[in-house]
Amino acid sequence: MAKRLDAQMREFLEGERGEWPRIAEAADVSYSWLTKFAIGQIPRPGYAALVRLQEVQRQRKRIKPRKAKPTPAPAEAKEAAHG
Repeated sequence: MAKRLDAQMREFLEGERGEWPRIAEAADVSYSWLTKFAIGQIPRPGYAALVRLQEVQRQRKRIKPRKAKPTPAPAEAKEAAHG
């Protein structure tokens, strides 16, 4: 069974602590509402607000930088090491 949307958004917010002011602004909700929702003080949040949070989550996933892969050593260095 899939998680409810409110539970998904609380989980998202838990992983984004420190970013809540920007998330609140992007989702067009107040910071006060967002913090209360995140800690469970709003048991029945509006569906429209949850959908806006979900859209912010999707946007943030798209723009998060990926970790750089280590650059492989040149072939000569590998040959010298085995030498």
